[in-house]
Amino acid sequence: MSQPAETSLTKEQLRSYYGEVCRSHEAISDFRAKLLALLPIASGAGIGLLVIQADEKGGIPAEFLIAFGLFGAAATLGLFFFEFHQMDQCRQLRNHGIWIENQLGIKAGQFRSERGHLGLRQIWPSKYIERENKFRESERPGTEPPDKEPELGLVNVRNAGYIVYGTVFVGWIALLAWGIKELAE
Repeated sequence: MSQPAETSLTKEQLRSYYGEVCRSHEAISDFRAKLLALLPIASGAGIGLLVIQADEKGGIPAEFLIAFGLFGAAATLGLFFFEFHQMDQCRQLRNHGIWIENQLGIKAGQFRSERGHLGLRQIWPSKYIERENKFRESERPGTEPPDKEPELGLVNVRNAGYIVYGTVFVGWIALLAWGIKELAE
């Protein structure tokens, strides 16, 4: 989706474009959330079943453990690359959304917020409530948006993806290593 020229769009066209940007951003975010939830469940169940079967006498041969481990690790890596691309698309859509909000004079829109920085201390309930109270006033319609984009804290979607994909990848590599160990014995 390319950014339209600033002077060539009417307010109505900008509103329509803004709606499309919001819908596209929501669709990508929804798909990413589902994938992030499903990947560890499916991989954990698959790895668990393979381990149970392989641990039994006459279970899964080591060669299959190696093949499953390689397949799982490669598929996880591919999905991570896809996730990273989706994160980049969301960033582009947020940039478009901010541009449109600026053009329309939207002070507290979906894409302009001070909420980017969230550290580990802020997820503690009392600290989170303090943070929420601080932002409540600044996010009301008609208030001025921040001048600069907020710093990205430790607690964010990107890091959640790194943790989930990294953990699943390590699980498949562990299965691969177990298969190699079994084959070597």
